[in-house]
Amino acid sequence: NSNVKDNIIGLLLDHNADPNLPIKDHWKRTKTSKAVFYKGSTAAHIAIIAKRSFLVLDLLRGFNTDFHKKDASGWSAVDLAKSYMIK
Repeated sequence: NSNVKDNIIGLLLDHNADPNLPIKDHWKRTKTSKAVFYKGSTAAHIAIIAKRSFLVLDLLRGFNTDFHKKDASGWSAVDLAKSYMIK
């Protein structure tokens, strides 16, 4: 359920989880996930790639998330959002 996941994200942020902390390694496509996350991706990158709700992005905005932080491929969350809007 999306609400449960959104609530878990909010709970983590409320307990000082760092939304700007990058992932340490690449996540590849699996049988259950078509997404690829690059080293350096943050919660904002993941929320956009995974096509999460605007609620999650709004939640992240309230916790000083850096939407301009670049991952290992040189893309920021803003860059990703713009690329998805074009398609």
